[in-house]
Amino acid sequence: MEETIARIDQIQRKHLKSALTNRDDKFERAAEALLAGLWCFNLLLDHGALMFAAGRVAGLPGYGYWSAEKLAGEESHYRQLGWKSRGVLFVILSIHEVMLQKDWFRNIFNWILLTAGHFVIVMSNVVLKILKV
Repeated sequence: MEETIARIDQIQRKHLKSALTNRDDKFERAAEALLAGLWCFNLLLDHGALMFAAGRVAGLPGYGYWSAEKLAGEESHYRQLGWKSRGVLFVILSIHEVMLQKDWFRNIFNWILLTAGHFVIVMSNVVLKILKV
């Protein structure tokens, strides 16, 4: 586990921080491709919200969201987001940084995800049997 943590920290310091600080066209295209691939799993994905959340994970300045994290005089990247991105970001951060800290919510959330997954599998099998594929 220590080796994994060290490797992830190295990737974050060497690659993620520099890529997020100096975004070029190649990085933006890669982020858009990532979103396009993940869209079928999560409809809430949004480019602006994803980039802001990545900046938070990397610990970059200007990516404070909660009022206690914001520093006086620091330029916030939050103001550059559109209303849709702000709404998506609120939902993502509320779930991942607040609600998943609660055991009861995490258990209910996991149960819902598992139940939804089973429902999709059952329904796809029914459709395949109807179509006789």
